[in-house]
Amino acid sequence: MKSFYKIENNWVIIKIWVQPNASKTQIVGEYRDRLKIALQSPPVEGAANRELIKFFQKRFKIPKSQIQLKGEKSRQKEVVVPFNSKLVEFLSTF
Repeated sequence: MKSFYKIENNWVIIKIWVQPNASKTQIVGEYRDRLKIALQSPPVEGAANRELIKFFQKRFKIPKSQIQLKGEKSRQKEVVVPFNSKLVEFLSTF
């Protein structure tokens, strides 16, 4: 298991490094013991946070109501999501 995530009671806690104002929204890879995600949105008025939540919704088929975001005013964030098969498949690639 990589150091950027941990599993607790059917929840996955993922440490994220956000790169706002990117040319494309995508997972970049590991960076400083975190998962680096580039986001097209700027870090203004919560736009990047909303895009990050939407990214997890679509990529891993998780309802918005089940995604928790910590570190809203920082590039270093934690996303807490329910454990599901798409997420397991993704995490196994690291």
